[in-house]
Amino acid sequence: MRRRIVIRLPRWMKRRLQRERRKTRDAALRTRIQVILLYEAGRGAHRIARSLGCVPATAVRVARRFQALGEDGTRDGHCDNGQMKVAEDLRQALAELVATSPQDHGWPRPTWTRELLAKTLRQHTGVNVSVTTVARMLSDLGARWGMARPIVLCPWSKARKARRLRAIFKIVHNLPAGEVAYFEDETDIHLNPRIGRDWMLRGQQKVVVTPALRH
Repeated sequence: MRRRIVIRLPRWMKRRLQRERRKTRDAALRTRIQVILLYEAGRGAHRIARSLGCVPATAVRVARRFQALGEDGTRDGHCDNGQMKVAEDLRQALAELVATSPQDHGWPRPTWTRELLAKTLRQHTGVNVSVTTVARMLSDLGARWGMARPIVLCPWSKARKARRLRAIFKIVHNLPAGEVAYFEDETDIHLNPRIGRDWMLRGQQKVVVTPALRH
């Protein structure tokens, strides 16, 4: 006779799982969390299966995995290559990638997509992760999908720019009598590629160096 599965959750863990269940867009993850919460409420596999529209074996498998792995056991229904997909070192690797540009890793585009992050993570860590898993890790990191800021690198040094500005101000402030100074705004012709949104960490705004031409 099999032993009844009993799950007891600390109050802080129960609140965290409830919060994640409400926020996640991953239906499979939501179901796994609900299984754990229903077990914690004292229900058995058959009652849980009827409530969630699954088979009792699924509820048992989720519960056993949670007992063995803790919260990480809710992250995915299977493991590839015997490694946990949402391990802390993998999240750290993702954070380091997000802080850089795809071009730093040999890709032609200047901004990240979740698909590109998944490919680059696989290259760097050997762990195969899905786009959904990458999205969840980005959420855990507090990353946002925001607009990168295009910049043009001036070929002049700061000292050279400062000297030129001092010379201009000197001319303006010492104009001969009867002469006036006119200011004309610059005219730009930008031949830049279109820059889309990019993933960036909290408090960070990505910048993209653009090959702008000025006439």
